[in-house]
Amino acid sequence: MLSFFIINKLNIEMKNYLNFENEIKDLETELENLKDPYNQSGLSEVDTQKISKTQIELNEKLSAIYSNLDPWQTTLVARHEDRPKSKFFIEIYLRILFLCLEIDTMERINPY
Repeated sequence: MLSFFIINKLNIEMKNYLNFENEIKDLETELENLKDPYNQSGLSEVDTQKISKTQIELNEKLSAIYSNLDPWQTTLVARHEDRPKSKFFIEIYLRILFLCLEIDTMERINPY
């Protein structure tokens, strides 16, 4: 459970998109522009309804694209360069291990 929170805090973003992910890229760019109050037109109000609508559209597009991948596209996703490697997961588990050891040590020093 703790690893889930650590992974989410690292905020991993894909910077390289595959050829069938162009619509996703456009929607994510639009979403980031909507969330940014300091956009090209200067300081502006953030439209939360439009952000919610765009997020729902993005989620639907992700489901539609990834549920209909052909075998080659599945291979491309599996070999994507932005996909986490084993080093990433080893670092996370080591952080969790040292955090647990630190908490255990602190409880032994001060049990209250």
